[in-house]
Amino acid sequence: MTENGSWRFNTDALPENERSAAWVETLRRLRLPLHGGLPDPNMKGSVIAAQSPLGFEFALIEADPMVIAGREDTPEWGVWLSLTVKGRGMLETAGLRAPVGKGMILYGATNVQASLDFREPFRQLFVKIPTVATEARLIRPLAGKVGLFPGHSPIEVIFHDMLRGVASVIGDMTTHHFRPVELAVSEYLTTCLVESYGDERRSDAEAQRTAHFHSICQCIEAFLSDPELTSSCIAKEQGFSQRYIQRLFNLHGDNFSNYLKTRRLERCYYDLISPLSSQLSIAEICYRWGFSDTAHFSRSFRSRYGFSPRDHRRSFMRETESEA
Repeated sequence: MTENGSWRFNTDALPENERSAAWVETLRRLRLPLHGGLPDPNMKGSVIAAQSPLGFEFALIEADPMVIAGREDTPEWGVWLSLTVKGRGMLETAGLRAPVGKGMILYGATNVQASLDFREPFRQLFVKIPTVATEARLIRPLAGKVGLFPGHSPIEVIFHDMLRGVASVIGDMTTHHFRPVELAVSEYLTTCLVESYGDERRSDAEAQRTAHFHSICQCIEAFLSDPELTSSCIAKEQGFSQRYIQRLFNLHGDNFSNYLKTRRLERCYYDLISPLSSQLSIAEICYRWGFSDTAHFSRSFRSRYGFSPRDHRRSFMRETESEA
C-alpha cells in the first residue's frame, strides 16, 4: 500500500514458483476471475490499483496473454468499464462476440457473464462503479448488457482521452483527485450509452424515451440547488407532462422525488470532502444543494451512506492529513 492509498503488485518481485498463485490471488482481490486455472509460471504481470472516496475501483493491469471471465453473483449489481490501452483480444458474452483493440471502451453490468480473451501482451484500465453511485439513468440501458464503444463519436473520443489520462497517473492520484473523475466517469458513460442506445434502436420508441429521460436528468442537474424544484418545474422546462416524467422514472425503477434526493445527496457527499468547499459549513453545503432542513439532510445522508455528514468530513480530513 502506498501513501496515497493505492496498491501495487508485480510478478517480477516474486520467485517463479510463486508467481502463478500470487497473480490469481491478485485478480481475485480485484474481483476479476482468471479463466483456465493457473497461468504459466514464467508469466509477467503488474497491477496498480486505487479506490475513490465513493467506492469507484480503478485498476491498471499490464500482463501477458490470458482470459478474464466470469460475473459477480450478488443481489445488487454495479457497473464496470474498461479501456484497452495496449493489446488486442476478444470480448464474448451472450449474443456478442467482438474483437477488442487499442482505444476501445468496454462496459457492462457486473452480474452478466462475460469473457475477455487477450491474445497478446496487454495493458488495460478497469473501473468498477459501485451500486451506490449507479444512477437511475444508467440502470435501464445497462441491465443485462455488455458492450463496447469503438471510439468513433466525439463523446467517445473525449471519454477515451479522459480514461487514458487516469491510466497514466493512477499511481500518483490522491483522494481529492478522484472527485472530478467520479463525476466525469458517470456523466460520460451515461452520455455514451444514450448515444449508442439511440443508434442501435433509432426508430424504436424506447430509444426516444431513453433520450427524453437523459434530457430530464440533465435538466434536474441544472436546477438541483433550487429547494422549490418539483416534477412540475421540470415538466414545464422540458415540455413534457408530469405523468410522462413519472412514467419514465418508473421504467428506470425509480421515482422523481427519490432521484432528486439521491442526486442532491451525492453532490453534498462530494462537496463535504472537496478542498474547494472546505470553508463551507455542513449546513451551507446542505442548503447549497436544495435541502431546506439540516436534520432531514443528516438523516437522509446517514441512511444512504451509513455514516453522518460530519463523520464523512472528519474521516476525509484524517486521510488528507496522513497523505501529507
